[in-house]
Amino acid sequence: MSGDSPACPRSIKDRAADFLFSQPPTVVVLSAFLSILIAAIWYGVQDVKALVPGLLRQIQSGYEASEAKHTEQIKLIKDDREAERQWMREVLNNRRVNEKPFAVNP
Repeated sequence: MSGDSPACPRSIKDRAADFLFSQPPTVVVLSAFLSILIAAIWYGVQDVKALVPGLLRQIQSGYEASEAKHTEQIKLIKDDREAERQWMREVLNNRRVNEKPFAVNP
């Protein structure tokens, strides 16, 4: 019996091989090249998908550290200004206490 008879169906592998060998060599090479290119792009995209969350976490932690430092600097400036205001209040209060009321010239 031949491989083409209905009693003995050909396998998918045999049919794929027959189709492949019936195509011009340029089509086979082009198909192989495109398959490799698509696989490389797919693996590249998967790699980027794996890298991006880690990079975003690093960026976010850097911004959080910068924000914490900035917040601390603002707090120090506010504390320094409040200390200056308190000192000025004390100076003005001491000046008022030490001032003598207007006296009549003797």
